[in-house]
Amino acid sequence: MKHVSIILLIFAIFGLPIFAQEVKVSIPDSVGIPGEILTIPIKLNNVNDVSSAEIIVEYNQQILEFLEVNISDSITISWNMVTGFNENQITINIILLPDLSGSTGLVDISFEVKPTAQVGETTFINFVQAKLNDDFIQTQDGKITIEDSNGGSGIPGDVNGDLVVDRQDLLDLIISYRKRSTDNAYKPSADFNNDGNVNRQDLNILIENYGRRD
Repeated sequence: MKHVSIILLIFAIFGLPIFAQEVKVSIPDSVGIPGEILTIPIKLNNVNDVSSAEIIVEYNQQILEFLEVNISDSITISWNMVTGFNENQITINIILLPDLSGSTGLVDISFEVKPTAQVGETTFINFVQAKLNDDFIQTQDGKITIEDSNGGSGIPGDVNGDLVVDRQDLLDLIISYRKRSTDNAYKPSADFNNDGNVNRQDLNILIENYGRRD
């Protein structure tokens, strides 16, 4: 019965309609490993004639230590950036010349994931304020999941390390399915038996643990 439910779930996921996205500034979800450097991009999505950006984000100081902000390598036009740091908030002001349009990375924020961060816990990089050309715009916060050095939370089948084996883990495994450790799409946290391949054995492990949570 579990196998049938998962198959139906796969069809339901890929049958979902796609709606127009209104978010203009976003931070993608990512994973961090205790003690390592994590680079978080802030991205512009389908923008028009942007000449200035003012962004304030906040983060959890118990898990992350702020290091620096750099302009994205995607920015090829002239720019001037001023950044500020106050407790758990980072302020970024950028002037662009000429105006910028389209979808691109804007800045990269570097953090150290504190060695005391617990595997399986999650934290967020939240937008406090975001303005383009002095206009407030819609944003999307980014979630960071803390994983061990191999990825995942240690729960068999938990690809993304959120302490539950669910639909998202199945999707992540499908992306890496039949990929080897030498392939770009290979995801170590989906290789549950650590044989260098994401294959049927790993899928079986996920299916057997589907619905498990800690």
